[in-house]
Amino acid sequence: MTKKINESRINQYKDAIQKAKNFFKKIYDNEKISHLNVEEFEIDDSMNKFIITLGWDEPNPMTQAEGTFKSFLEPKAIRKYKTFIVDSTNGEVEKMKIWRTYDDE
Repeated sequence: MTKKINESRINQYKDAIQKAKNFFKKIYDNEKISHLNVEEFEIDDSMNKFIITLGWDEPNPMTQAEGTFKSFLEPKAIRKYKTFIVDSTNGEVEKMKIWRTYDDE
């Protein structure tokens, strides 16, 4: 049995994702980032929230030491993540949270 897709709900998701991306771009306006993508999306209907994790690439500072063997082995970019809480009733970004990776420890 195929479940019918609610087009207005899909548009709400897209709007929430775009609000999170726009908020991110305003905060990180002068940063060197690339490949900004949605990594995770969650709906908390009980609290009327969309929980959106965005990921992006930043230049790896270890590769700046050109000419060293270690700089050759390091990846050129580091993937970073942040989670955004968007109110589903008014579309406002309420919170931006740090998302830690194992590399951050």
